Amino acid sequence: MAYGQMHGWINGYKDGMFRPDASITRAEAAKLINRVTSRPLRVQSIQTRFADVPASHWAFWDIISAANQV
Repeated sequence: MAYGQMHGWINGYKDGMFRPDASITRAEAAKLINRVTSRPLRVQSIQTRFADVPASHWAFWDIISAANQV
């Protein structure tokens, strides 16, 4: 966790706490993978969307980016 935080990949929850025993969500995984791989968002290449992820979701672009990379 400290290594990930040092590199800016993770920063905890809004309250600044880390929850290492908690399950990771799809949104959190997408955001983390995008950060670790420095994956750019290519808006023009978006082909996949999810009915359960509205554009207002905090990780919308991370999920869409991860789902549309080949």
